[in-house]
Parts: sequence; structure tokens; C-alpha cells
Amino acid sequence: METGTWKLETGTWKLETGNWELENANWKLEKGNIYEAIEQYSRQGKIAYIHLRNVIGKAPHYRETFIDEGDVDMIRLLSILKRNAFKGVIIPDHTPQMSCTAPWHAGMTHTLGFVLAVLAMLESPSTQQDKREVRADS
Repeated sequence: METGTWKLETGTWKLETGNWELENANWKLEKGNIYEAIEQYSRQGKIAYIHLRNVIGKAPHYRETFIDEGDVDMIRLLSILKRNAFKGVIIPDHTPQMSCTAPWHAGMTHTLGFVLAVLAMLESPSTQQDKREVRADS
């Protein structure tokens, strides 16, 4: 286990390697622009791993949502990581409580399915073609 320094105000854990663990929802709740943070630190190769969860609102008045329902645009966030060749680990964080037989498993299944679908979309040839056409039109 790496040791380091937790920064409550940013929702980050600086590891001894100099890289960061980033809690995207905590950053959004406390600091605001998660996209700028992801862009800056992923471009520099400074994110070791990222916990993905979503929320609506800001601290202290917020509620957790499913990965695809909150204020954070997860497709945009994952696109930034892809564009900057992120090589770290993406970890699904907790989801809202569900009333079913296996609530933790159901929430994780939904989150993993969403993340895998977005990553597959970002890798698809049609998505790459769409990006080339936008650049050509600019």
C-alpha cells in the first residue's frame, strides 16, 4: 500500500510516486471544474487511479446518483482520459442504495456496463471518423 497525503479539500490522495488518486465526485463537490483537473493531470500522467461516481448538487447539499445521471458528464470525462492516453486504473465508486436482492452488485454492474460501453464507443472506428470529419470542417 502506498502512503501519501490526503487532501480533503480536493478529494485527492498524493501517492509517494508523485501521482494522484482522484475522487471525481469529491473534486466536483468541493472544487468545481473536474474537466480542467482531469485534463491537466491526465496530460501530465499524474493520475494513478480515479474513482468514478456521480452526484447532483454541491457540498453540503448534494445527493449521489447513478454514474450516468449526475452533474458530471462521464462521457466527456472518459473522453479526456482517452485523449490523454490515461494508463491508470478506473475504479467504480459506490452507487445510490437500491432495494433489490443484491444492491451493491446491481449498482456495480450498472456502472461497469456504462463505463465499458463508453470506452467501446470511444474506440469505435465510427467515433474516430466523426472526429476526423469535425476537424476537417473546422
